Amino acid sequence: MAMKMKRVRHKGNIDQDRENTSHSTIKKTDKPKIDMLEEYWNFDSMRLVPITKATIIRLAENGIKWARENERAYKIEQFLVEQGIELKTWHRWCDQHPELQNAYDHMLTIIGCRREVGLLERKLETQSTMFMMPSYDPRWKKALEWKTSLSQKPETTGGTQFVVIPACPNSPLVPEKKNE
Repeated sequence: MAMKMKRVRHKGNIDQDRENTSHSTIKKTDKPKIDMLEEYWNFDSMRLVPITKATIIRLAENGIKWARENERAYKIEQFLVEQGIELKTWHRWCDQHPELQNAYDHMLTIIGCRREVGLLERKLETQSTMFMMPSYDPRWKKALEWKTSLSQKPETTGGTQFVVIPACPNSPLVPEKKNE
């Protein structure tokens, strides 16, 4: 852990010899150095905001708390708008920090459960909610893929089809066609 150094200025007399007497010293502090990971533009405060590991963990905790406690939380983008974070920045952070990705997945589960209960209780509109449910719940995604695989038709049924009927041999039961 790097130690942070603090400068202290000592006041001296004007008559003192400045070459022999130092007027500032560096003292060691016990506070740990905070490593800034990056900065991002916060659209809520319209400022650059530093991101540290603690900020990432706090975002993960606040996101889960928001998803649990906010009854009107239907999309994670709502949380990001409240925090002033761009969606692409959030996904980049999720790729870089597994704890944030885990929180994101948990937020999706919480919101997916809320949306499914809303469907069952007929509080939410059916078509648009069902359309987006595979994004929130892997079971819904598997069910949609299964349903889609049932409705797929073989490739030979599409387009124009030609049927070739071979010529029949002459038969006593079928009279011969007269040429005109």
